[in-house]
Amino acid sequence: MARAQETALACYNGLPKVHNRIFQRNSNLQTGKDLAVETSQLLLRKKYDETENRFGRAQIFQFFKFCLKTDFTFNGTIYEQVKGTLKGSPISGLIAEAVMQRLEWQIFRHHRPKFWARYVDDISVVIEWDQVLTFKERLNAVSLDI
Repeated sequence: MARAQETALACYNGLPKVHNRIFQRNSNLQTGKDLAVETSQLLLRKKYDETENRFGRAQIFQFFKFCLKTDFTFNGTIYEQVKGTLKGSPISGLIAEAVMQRLEWQIFRHHRPKFWARYVDDISVVIEWDQVLTFKERLNAVSLDI
């Protein structure tokens, strides 16, 4: 039976994985183009046929953006979540899965790990020790938000 020679704590961006805090202190949480919105646009372009439906892509996309819009109050301050999807929203699972599949496609075009298993957004990966930094850089090149 093979045994691991060395192991490392699950990390991304070089830091141990910890779940994100629900509330951020900054009212503007956006740092770049949102993957959920960008992926929604790609899906609409690829899959939605305007000739067979009453609504155009632009109208459907506006509806998507409305469904992804989230406002919340914390300590008397109103915040707008500008990235990601609302927990518990029926559309969140679809968008999250589409984003993860897109990220996997982008990563696997250049680097194929020995083992990759994903359940929703939790990932287990086995790669050669000397490829850890290269793989981390590849992940960060795809998105700094993962």
